Amino acid sequence: MMTGTPTAILPAETASAMSHEFKNSKFIIHYFEFHGIASATRTLLAYGGASWENRLQKMEEWPKVKPTTPCGTLPVLTEMVHPGGDASKEQVIAIPESGAMERYLARKFNLLGETPREEVLNDIFYAQAVVLNLKFAEKVIWTDEELRPKAMDKLINQSLVAWVEDCERHLAATGNTGHFVGNKFTLADIRTAAVLDTFLALKSEHVLNEAKTPGLFKLKRTVDSHPGIAAWRRSDEYKQLDETTQKGLSTYFEFDMSKSHLSA
Repeated sequence: MMTGTPTAILPAETASAMSHEFKNSKFIIHYFEFHGIASATRTLLAYGGASWENRLQKMEEWPKVKPTTPCGTLPVLTEMVHPGGDASKEQVIAIPESGAMERYLARKFNLLGETPREEVLNDIFYAQAVVLNLKFAEKVIWTDEELRPKAMDKLINQSLVAWVEDCERHLAATGNTGHFVGNKFTLADIRTAAVLDTFLALKSEHVLNEAKTPGLFKLKRTVDSHPGIAAWRRSDEYKQLDETTQKGLSTYFEFDMSKSHLSA
């Protein structure tokens, strides 16, 4: 991380520490005290069985912490690498930008596909989930209060509908396995499940429901029931993130996180 002197992001000396392995690493995900855009990264770490912990950032302290982060933004994924398991030789890697850290972890956990076709399928549905989530943040959360109801209506009844149709068409055509790529987990599954956590909590039942969207419901249950992810979602820490997310977003619009727990 930055000190008083500007440094390059992932300076050259990190090259020897970075790898596709993770067994000699410990991770810290630094983000605010809610789910937000760190949700998929936390889920990936739980899926992979990595050694990790949260560094929860209080909003009131963020202005002081902001200059110490690589890009002045959160989340940041920090990896402490202990070559050969030797903590005395620790090397520290700080990765900003949620998309970069998600793909970095997905490669470590073999979630990017094994063939060109699998890789492209993963990329397609990963990208679609990212775009939908970005629209939610930019068009609804960060819009003026008086414009928010109309923006929400457009997001749900246009953007969400189009995304659902694309996903359901593909999932049905490939046998509703609970995955976008064959019968295996990919980053697209995990990012999509994270987006569904948000959209299921909104007034979206007419678009997202068991009858109309069986493929997405099965995918969500498949992700959430993975042993590592299920344990994370049952943890007190996860439940606290649920509470703070609920409290924060319900000040903007009707929002109910309990509807997101299909496998509870």
